[in-house]
Amino acid sequence: MSLLVAGACHDFEHWGVNNIFLIESKDPLAIRYNGNFLYNLNLLDVSVLESHHIAASFSIMSQNNCNILEGFNKDDYKRARTLMISAVLATDMSKHFADLSKFKTKVSAADYDPIKQDKDLTMTIIFHFADISNPTKPWEICRKWTDLLFVEFFHQGDMERDAGRNINYLMDRTTTNIA
Repeated sequence: MSLLVAGACHDFEHWGVNNIFLIESKDPLAIRYNGNFLYNLNLLDVSVLESHHIAASFSIMSQNNCNILEGFNKDDYKRARTLMISAVLATDMSKHFADLSKFKTKVSAADYDPIKQDKDLTMTIIFHFADISNPTKPWEICRKWTDLLFVEFFHQGDMERDAGRNINYLMDRTTTNIA
């Protein structure tokens, strides 16, 4: 249930730009969420959008008649909240390769236990994989979502170009080759 709700929350109020854009433009959202300390105490400006998605979702759930976790006891609420936050934060593409490497190492270990001790890691990586799963879908669906994604990417690149900033990877419509 936590992952289903997290799926509904994971891109809530997404403005169609990435974390780097928000950070470099000193957007108020980047200033508000300029430090996510769940992953590394030395990192700043990590998971700006993802932190907002989950915080804004929990803000809605704090309103009357909106809290679907209201009937949970304290431990179950904490467990659901922790899993939801972890899952949404796992969708930050800047951590993709580090998280994938961690997961590969864990899966190849003799003591890997996806049912007990490694359950949360397994669930959050599967959640992340679901978020980037377009290439696994039938071609017509994959192509439609890819086209929509690049409309968003190129719009960001255009804004970066207009502001005189470096254009982020895959965002430049003049040089990007959509595979």
